[in-house]
Parts: sequence; C-alpha cells; structure tokens
Amino acid sequence: MIETLCEACGNALATKSLEPDKTVPQGAAAGSYVLLVDDDRELAALLSARLESRGIHVMRAADGGEAMRQIETRIPDLVILDVMLPGLSGHAVLQKLKFDPALSLIPVVMLSANAAEGEAESAKRLGAIDYILKPVEAEALIAHLEKILDAARYHVVLMDNDDTLLDLLGEKFRQRGFRVSTRNDGKEAWDYILKSLPDLVILDRMMPGMDGIAVLKNIRAEHATKNIPVIVLSARKEERDVKIGLQFGAQEYVTKPCDPEDLLNRSLALLQAGGSEKIRQAN
Repeated sequence: MIETLCEACGNALATKSLEPDKTVPQGAAAGSYVLLVDDDRELAALLSARLESRGIHVMRAADGGEAMRQIETRIPDLVILDVMLPGLSGHAVLQKLKFDPALSLIPVVMLSANAAEGEAESAKRLGAIDYILKPVEAEALIAHLEKILDAARYHVVLMDNDDTLLDLLGEKFRQRGFRVSTRNDGKEAWDYILKSLPDLVILDRMMPGMDGIAVLKNIRAEHATKNIPVIVLSARKEERDVKIGLQFGAQEYVTKPCDPEDLLNRSLALLQAGGSEKIRQAN
C-alpha cells in the first residue's frame, strides 16, 4: 500500500488525483534543490526523506520569513509551499517570489490542507503552477515533483504576436514546470534573448519590430546565442516557408494551429536530446 502524506495527522480532505508518470526516468531530478515550506514537522520530515532518497536536496523552512531567508542563501529549483504558515503566509511568500525579477521564474507548488472554494484559483493567479490538497499519495507526489523539476532546469522564451496564443502557451509550459518568458515584439525578444541566454526559443515568423526569421538569423550569428535551439511556430506552412526556417537554423518548424501539448513534448524532447549539442556538432 502506497504511503499517504499527512495520513497520521487525521486530515480527512480529499486527495487530488496524481498518477505517477512512468515516462519520467527514476531519479531524473537528482541534484536539484527543493525548498519545502511547511510548519507540520512530521509531514516535512516524511516528504524530505522521500525526496532525498531520490537524490534531491531539500531545504526546509517552518514559516514564511525563514523561507525567504533560505532563498537568500540559495535559490532553489522548486518551492513547495503550504498556504497556512505562522507569520508570513504562503500567499505572501508567493507574491514576494513572483514580484522579484530574480526569483519570479522559480516554479512554486502549493501543498495545502486549505480546500476553500477559489483557493486554488487564487494561488494560480498569483503564479503557483499547481495547488495540491493534503493528504496525497507520496509516490504519486514525488513522481509529479520530479516531472516538474525535470522541466524546471530549462528557461524557454516564447515569441508570438498573438497575445491569446502567447498566454495559452505560457500557461501550458509553466504548468509543466518550465521557466518561461514571453515576448510579443521581435526586437524586444531579441534583446531579451541576448541578455538572458535561454535554453530554448520558440518564435513566430510574423512579429512586429523584427520578424522571426531576422531574430533567428541574429541568434545564429551571435557567438553567445548561436547554440540555442529554436523552434519556429508559424501559420505559414508552404514547403518553401518550412525550408527557409530550417535553412536559417531552426531545429523544428511547427505550423499553426498547433496542439500546445504536442509543442510542449517536442520542446522537452529537443532539450533532453541535447539540442545545443546538435547545433555545435553542425557548426
């Protein structure tokens, strides 16, 4: 029987269904750092032990103030954050993280006994990528966290002049755990790419300021960015359009309308396969 977190606490709240993803290699997130913020010592000890058995380093805090001090010491790859904390609440910690440019890309998972109506939606509006109710099966939770950590190592820049699509894709990638930045202007996107050096760029061909192909050319011409893998996402689907995108250095050319889940999977596969290494070998 799979161990259930917080079962010993007598918590009778319903469990969010989390099925372990058998496609994620065991120990895939080994070496990652997780900040666990919870004042329930028994739960924190149990969850810490399970994470550490997978090679994941755990930083612990029992209240919001201590959590922020821990982050000053080391920026974690993921924060697991209880809502009800002494002193600074979980929501207040989440707001501080999301309003600090240096910390805003850290994925935050809320793990809480608070099942009040609208609580999950409120946390997600503030920037949490997931809201999980206690109790939850430990094995399923660890698999879920590993999946997030696997993606959280990557910073993805999404470029598109369609703000609705940009919001949709940004939400999908954040929920999966990616650190995501979005831009709807080509010139602004290029300046940001040069400054931040992301792990992957997904760009639309039709962009104000500077079109996507011009941005792609700049990426390949600049020494600091030439190895960044690029996926072109475009409504232009003629064979010659695809050839142009690939000719100037895109690893993939995806046509609109696209399935966000398929684009997400393509992105992760490209990154895990070592997209940058492929580019270096080609140069």
